[in-house]
Amino acid sequence: MSTLESTPDRWKTVSQQQIYSMKLIQVLRRTDRHFTVRETADRLLAVSSGGRTRWSRAILSNRLSLNMMNNRRRRRHKKVRVSGEIRMKKKEAFDRKTRVLGELVPGCRKLSFSRLIDEAEDYIAALEMQVRAMSAVAGVLAGAGAGSLPADSDKLGCNN
Repeated sequence: MSTLESTPDRWKTVSQQQIYSMKLIQVLRRTDRHFTVRETADRLLAVSSGGRTRWSRAILSNRLSLNMMNNRRRRRHKKVRVSGEIRMKKKEAFDRKTRVLGELVPGCRKLSFSRLIDEAEDYIAALEMQVRAMSAVAGVLAGAGAGSLPADSDKLGCNN
């Protein structure tokens, strides 16, 4: 049994979303402006994961930006392969799609297919929770005025 099999469900809980929303607001209050909101949100998502996944460790170790730059360079020098067999074309298409998925999930470029699917499932669930939490924060900010971050947790539905 993989350690990731049960983790996508934890990203679906309302309490996890509320905890993430409150931490996001706290971090945004304290953060330097050299980080974008997206970078801050991604780093917080990786911290919330507890370092149990490759994608969270890749974000925290800041290898993500380096890998994306290397992938862009590699794409420029790609050679096109021509194969006459249908089976070979299907395998190449599958390999290409697997490689693209590995590049989309931070830190997962060189994983086996089954491990890559587990990591991608957890990463997608975490991103969905991040979208819900950031939408809630944006709704609160729109109601409170664009320049202020809420001080109390009741506006996000958190009852501590």
